[in-house]
Amino acid sequence: MNTGSGAEGHAWYWIHPERAWERARRHDFGDIPMTNRKSDSTLGAGLVLAPGALDEAGGIAGGGIVSPETGASADVSTGAEAAAETAGPALAAPLAEEASGGDRDAGSAAGEPVGENSDAPVEALFDAAETDAPAGDMGVTLAGQVFSAPDAPVDTVDQVAGPSALALGPRPAAGVDAGADAVVTNIQARMDDVPAQAASMTPDQVTSQAVATSQNVVIIAIDDLAQWVAPGSNLYGQVKTPNMDRLVGDGVTFTNAYTPVAICNPARTSVLSGQMPDTTGVHFNRQNWEDYVSPQDTWPAHFLEAGYDVSSFGKLFHLVNQNTVDQLFTEYQPLSGYYNGAPATEYVQPLPDELTEADMADTIAVDAAIDYLDRMSGDTPFMMNVGLVKPHVNWVVPQEYFDLHPIEDIVVPGLDGDDLSDVPDFIVEQLPSRGKSPTSVQEAKEFMQGYLASVSYADAQIGRFLDALEAAGQYDDTHIVLWSDHGYHLGDHDDTWGKFTLWEEATKVPLVIKAAGNANAGTEVDDVVNLIDIFPTICDLTGRPQPDHLEGDSLMSLVYGTGPAEGNGMSVTWMYGSAMLRKGGWAYIHYEDGSEELYHMINDPQQKTNLAGIERYADIVDGLRADLFDAAQLVTADADVPAVGGAGTQTFLLSDPNDRAIGGAGDDIYFVNDSSVVITEDADGGRDTVFTDVDFVLPDNVEMIETKGYSSGEITVWGNAADNVVTLADSRQTAYGGAGNDTIFAAGSYSTAFGEAGNDRIIGGILDDFLDGGEGNDAIYARSGDDILLGRAGNDTLVGGDGASQLFGGGGSDTLTGGKGDETLNGGQGGDYLDGGAGRDVADYAGALTGVVADLGDSGANAGDAAGDTYVSIENLSGSALDDVLIGDGRDNRIWGGAGNDRLFGGDGTNNLYGQDGDDYFLGGVTKSNMYGGNGRDTVSYRADTLGIYADLQDQAANSGAAAQDTYVDIEQLQGGAGHDYLFGDTRDNALFGGDKADRLTGREGDDRLVGGGGSDLFVFLSGFDNDRIDDFEAGLDRLLLRGFGFGTSQEAIDAFVQVGSNLVLTMGDDSLTILNTTVSDLLLDNVVV
Repeated sequence: MNTGSGAEGHAWYWIHPERAWERARRHDFGDIPMTNRKSDSTLGAGLVLAPGALDEAGGIAGGGIVSPETGASADVSTGAEAAAETAGPALAAPLAEEASGGDRDAGSAAGEPVGENSDAPVEALFDAAETDAPAGDMGVTLAGQVFSAPDAPVDTVDQVAGPSALALGPRPAAGVDAGADAVVTNIQARMDDVPAQAASMTPDQVTSQAVATSQNVVIIAIDDLAQWVAPGSNLYGQVKTPNMDRLVGDGVTFTNAYTPVAICNPARTSVLSGQMPDTTGVHFNRQNWEDYVSPQDTWPAHFLEAGYDVSSFGKLFHLVNQNTVDQLFTEYQPLSGYYNGAPATEYVQPLPDELTEADMADTIAVDAAIDYLDRMSGDTPFMMNVGLVKPHVNWVVPQEYFDLHPIEDIVVPGLDGDDLSDVPDFIVEQLPSRGKSPTSVQEAKEFMQGYLASVSYADAQIGRFLDALEAAGQYDDTHIVLWSDHGYHLGDHDDTWGKFTLWEEATKVPLVIKAAGNANAGTEVDDVVNLIDIFPTICDLTGRPQPDHLEGDSLMSLVYGTGPAEGNGMSVTWMYGSAMLRKGGWAYIHYEDGSEELYHMINDPQQKTNLAGIERYADIVDGLRADLFDAAQLVTADADVPAVGGAGTQTFLLSDPNDRAIGGAGDDIYFVNDSSVVITEDADGGRDTVFTDVDFVLPDNVEMIETKGYSSGEITVWGNAADNVVTLADSRQTAYGGAGNDTIFAAGSYSTAFGEAGNDRIIGGILDDFLDGGEGNDAIYARSGDDILLGRAGNDTLVGGDGASQLFGGGGSDTLTGGKGDETLNGGQGGDYLDGGAGRDVADYAGALTGVVADLGDSGANAGDAAGDTYVSIENLSGSALDDVLIGDGRDNRIWGGAGNDRLFGGDGTNNLYGQDGDDYFLGGVTKSNMYGGNGRDTVSYRADTLGIYADLQDQAANSGAAAQDTYVDIEQLQGGAGHDYLFGDTRDNALFGGDKADRLTGREGDDRLVGGGGSDLFVFLSGFDNDRIDDFEAGLDRLLLRGFGFGTSQEAIDAFVQVGSNLVLTMGDDSLTILNTTVSDLLLDNVVV
């Protein structure tokens, strides 16, 4: 708790209205902290509420306000009459003076009013303050007493409890009743854990003191952690986080901290660069932030340049390229290990038995951070960034963390009621896409249990790291910042789950800053701040200069309690072109289509009642809208009047048919919700972006176009003649790049992208994209799906991803590089470089204009479209529709012949050879091969063998010699080698070819062709063998084995032959044997065996 002394030494105790409201509901006032507000020698005071101050309806009960000067309890009721009756002139005069631009400190030392205005309605008084009051130190005036409030003007009708007698006015001049100390219930001015001299230091002196103490910084980034400290959050009182609570106890907690955008990538881009999304241009996860923000503008680069040892462990940026890693970090441990998916089978479940806590990504990240902490030299200042991915889905963590949160104790908000009845359709229609929702109350409790368990797991990892930091002697003397990129909906707002809304549950975030020396330990600050304030704050805490591009405000004065906050007391959160302004007690939301929400955050912290459509609040809506439009530089078209930009960067909202916009000189952003919108930009009009959820053609002189995730559906966008950046953020969308050198991110699933003319860069997305570079020298990258990449003309670079992608180079000399999957690489014409990468990859020649010779082991022998190709980590080959020669390299190859009459050679290893269409030829006999003939008459040859083989098409288990372990499917023909071979057919019409020595050929059933070759061959013909033919019987050398026909002697068999032309024919029932070019005289008794 922080207090400060007034001019007469009296205790001032400031209670932010929101905190007062929450504590009053719980009847808990014993430890309400003060914000750190100081003006000259006076720390601003505020409301002091006694127990029972708020009635059940949310109004201020009698005796609810305790004056810090008199100790009197004021009876505050609701309504204008009660306001005038209770407060009289004291309520109105300061407001009137403030509205008229008078001296804020006019009046007596005791705070008497300077004029009479008791008859004015309360709403009018507030409207005057809202409209005209300058920024400054405001106060709450009640029955002649003024209670100071935050420095920024509080622009509410109902600061605490609806339209009441509680009004706002300027702080009085210094000088208070000397008896105040006796009345303010022993509230003492103190700053418990701030060094004694800090209370009188200027901010610059505090900076110097901090630098003298420590320059070391630890940043702890957490993914999807909802704000859990302040009352009113879904997690308050449910989650068990002893280690984060430790930081809260040692540091300063900002209870009204907001994210710049409630989704990971744009939030982290903004926070780490210190710039809002309207400046970075990054509004969604599937944008590559490095194309919008220079890595040199982030805090790792800033501190690395200052000589820091800068490290990162786990998830800091959403994604980061290796080249960027080298620019930012001296030590880097990427997000690795288990955090979702298989082997888990459910969205929420305890960690499967196959995994342990040591396998989890956050455990691995913290292990690496602790190890690095042990290895660091003490001579160099350090910045350690530790990023935890939990509690991001899936909610799969070890059982012990589920056990901390019994299912019977779980409370899930928002499962009944009608919170969305007064909410614009613009957001309601998008909610189903925000996250997976449970289907029953029981499942909702399981979801909440899984989330809480994940938070507790993350907390345990934080505890391990903090323990290690303390063991290293670095905890007390290190600045530690803990933050989450955004909050999370947990069933609130009628069973909403997920993020990326503008409501409190998604936008409010944890932010804890523990300064070196643990200054102001345990303080809670209720000022409205934004996460982009972190960058300037850590600069000030460590004495580093702030980069010029920063848009946030340093929070150092609030951390040390030495002065008021910088900035205007407002925060903006974006959701594409929609935005939320948090100011004073209000949250105002303006959606792209012009619909609005307004919430009174003191009366309605869960945002259940939208006040935007109530006439009574119209002036407040107008004022907040103006504030938001000014802060966010929003511009809208109005009927026939175009929206016109200026010199700076502006954001245009274009939702109605035929809306027109004329951009200015800045880097403008256009949010387009109708295809007929017309945008005009000059050639020197900056680097501009269109976001759309409709079909749209990018106008001239606009460089970037992006579809919107969650809402755009199946749409098509077209680039222009310039060098465009096109992003497809959702699934089943199509992009045409146009004439320039374009960059296309097909970031969703099932996307289609055509680079068209120019040297284009195309990057795939999540699932199964079709990416066509078109003309030019293109670079195309698959990502995680089974993508199809086409380079077409030019010398293209194609890179596979995680899936089983197909890469087709086309014309030119292309470079094709596989990724992690089993990919197909087809270079096309020209000498191509094919590198399969991980997995088992195929060099493919489908579409070749002539038959190819492709040799994985000796590509120098290649011919046709394969000529000039180079293979690296290519295990498999696939031929063309023509007659190919395909040769493996002995590494367990798979070879597909295609449609022609192909020749397939596996080499060493266990090979799988597929002839497919055509009469294919397989060379066996090296090691095991599985040969699949496919259509046509296919041959397996052992012609290179010299030792003799036993090869049986029907009983392959009997194979021996070079044919041992070979298998045949749809093989009709066998060829022996130079040894003594035994060749056997099956039941089909086979052809068996012996070699140079004495072979034995047995056709079996079917109409077989037997060719003995050289040597003394034995042809076997048995009963039931159907109609066989011997092509090269050599009289006096070859022999016949004839059995099953009843021949008693060889002569009987010879006599059964009949001369038919030049051939001998033996016909026995349904069987026949034809010996070509042979006469009966050629058959000798020794050559016929029966």
